[in-house]
Amino acid sequence: MLDWNDLHHLYALAKHGSLPGAAEAINVNRTTVARRINQLEAALGTKLVERMGRDLVLTDAGREAAASAEIIDGEFQSLQRRVFGRDQQLAGAIRVTVTPAIGNLIAQQLAQFSALHPEILLEVSATNAAEDLEMMEADVALRLTSKPPENLVGRKLLKPMVGIYASADTVEEVKAQSVVDVVSLQSATGSKLFSSDGMTTWLESTLEARSQAALHSNSTDFIREYVAASKTVAVLPCYVAEADQRLSRIGEPRSEGFTELWLLYHPRLRRLQRFRAFTSYLTDEFEKLRPVFEGEPKPSPSSATP
Repeated sequence: MLDWNDLHHLYALAKHGSLPGAAEAINVNRTTVARRINQLEAALGTKLVERMGRDLVLTDAGREAAASAEIIDGEFQSLQRRVFGRDQQLAGAIRVTVTPAIGNLIAQQLAQFSALHPEILLEVSATNAAEDLEMMEADVALRLTSKPPENLVGRKLLKPMVGIYASADTVEEVKAQSVVDVVSLQSATGSKLFSSDGMTTWLESTLEARSQAALHSNSTDFIREYVAASKTVAVLPCYVAEADQRLSRIGEPRSEGFTELWLLYHPRLRRLQRFRAFTSYLTDEFEKLRPVFEGEPKPSPSSATP
């Protein structure tokens, strides 16, 4: 196997014409230059340098090897210019995975980030499926979980709240019923969310009525539309339903029974400047959005300023 360092010493000799010149150029002593060239000759099985009087000259093989070394050295220099400091540049791609509901909520914030950093390409996957960060299917995940994987790094952004919502047009009629139809959110695996005994007790206590299942769906967007068009109620995340003027919240929101929102990414990405900039930006933006996730009451049309 050829050693580039050996070839590099031969190239230095060819470029500077003498052992002292080569040694000075690459900051080694003359003995090191001679030893490296001898190692290269042994590896190639041919003489590369001959002594003519007090001078060293390259053989035909030596000139051919030096010409190849010049090409390789040029490629090294070009590579260094292209990639030097790339990890510290605000450029490149960031693959983000987020649930559709949260993706809709932060689209404006992501657009603002892109405007601030036009050389960073965001590739956003809005899905309820969990891309595997460990397998690098995504770079950054906004994930609802109470137990983030130990092999990932990140931070808890906030604790979303949930509320009980009905159509604003029929909320009084719904509240007067003794048995209320409930639309339930279920996960991709079929388990019912917000349907624990504690959640059901809270739901029926708030409604002062008995509840019965009316429909199950894995889409918060679908449930929101369904509730807005029917005489049903649903337990929904406040960030999904609170801003919808067609819906009315019954009672106060609660955080018990819901998971936390985490910003997660692979440890090896921490040193990349574009990821540091992106995660820092998202952290600040979610702090501004905290009232939305915690169910801050929306202004009524009559109280809104013109």
